[in-house]
Amino acid sequence: NTEEGLILYFGVISPRKGIETLIDAYYIFSKKFPGSKLVIVGKEPEYYQGYLNKLKSRVGEEIRENIIFTGFQEDDKLSEWLSKTNILILPYSSSTAASGVVTVGLSRKIPMIVSKTKFFEEETENGLCALLVEPNNKIKLSESMINLFENVELKNEMIQNQNKISEKRSWKNIVEKTKKIYYNLNY
Repeated sequence: NTEEGLILYFGVISPRKGIETLIDAYYIFSKKFPGSKLVIVGKEPEYYQGYLNKLKSRVGEEIRENIIFTGFQEDDKLSEWLSKTNILILPYSSSTAASGVVTVGLSRKIPMIVSKTKFFEEETENGLCALLVEPNNKIKLSESMINLFENVELKNEMIQNQNKISEKRSWKNIVEKTKKIYYNLNY
């Protein structure tokens, strides 16, 4: 039963992705939304063997039903999860510049909460299309989750900004911009 909402993390399951913080924040969040689910999609790399089990053992008995670790998912399965997602969370504890996940969130118009790192600040245009939360802070993260769940206006505003940003970043616009720059150089 996900009527109360589905929160999604997807990507590599490894340290520095802040998944511990997400689990702890979800624990607080779930007290207010006991019917919600946290879905963690992805697998651990070879060299972090055992890390996933460490995460699973962090999940207390009382929320075990609410947290789903799916392992790796093929595109169509992932797409299914994304279509049910209310909030996409990237709680990275350190700045990694390789996140295609933001782009997916943007193109799917899913409200997002991401870590306030240099990279994510740029990617989300200073939080126009995602809430920025300081890394490794379960209290702040859970507050943002609750805020985004309860505040429909905030959610809608975020989706409007996502529309603007993905339009701005579309290939057609990039081509137009490039042509403009190119022609201006030749005058």
